[in-house]
Amino acid sequence: MVCRFSPSHPLPDTTTPLSVSTGAELAGNPDTPRRREGRVKDHRVQRLKDARAEAQKEIELLKAEKNKEFAAFDQQYSGSSDDSFSKVNTETDQKIVEINESFKKNKDIVIERMLAAMINVKPEVHINARSAA
Repeated sequence: MVCRFSPSHPLPDTTTPLSVSTGAELAGNPDTPRRREGRVKDHRVQRLKDARAEAQKEIELLKAEKNKEFAAFDQQYSGSSDDSFSKVNTETDQKIVEINESFKKNKDIVIERMLAAMINVKPEVHINARSAA
């Protein structure tokens, strides 16, 4: 029997796991499946980073817009509360003036009625009083 394997052609190594080789790998193409997988993963990670950065920019723009809207709203209605306060003060002052005028006008009449009630005493039995019989 003749041995087909010569020292110039050693036996294949059976200790390492077998891998599927493509023609491109055998030709020495640097684009191996692992490298392609790595590039795809890097590309995916980069897309995620870009999307996150874009979303953060949109969030910042929206936040700035809402802060501007709130500032306008606050300015619009905070000034209104000062106006309302001054309106209430003027109305209150007007009511106080009206009450004072009414007091001055009716003061003498009220004093006369009070004095008449105290001076002209007419003793009467109360309607709820019972006789002691």
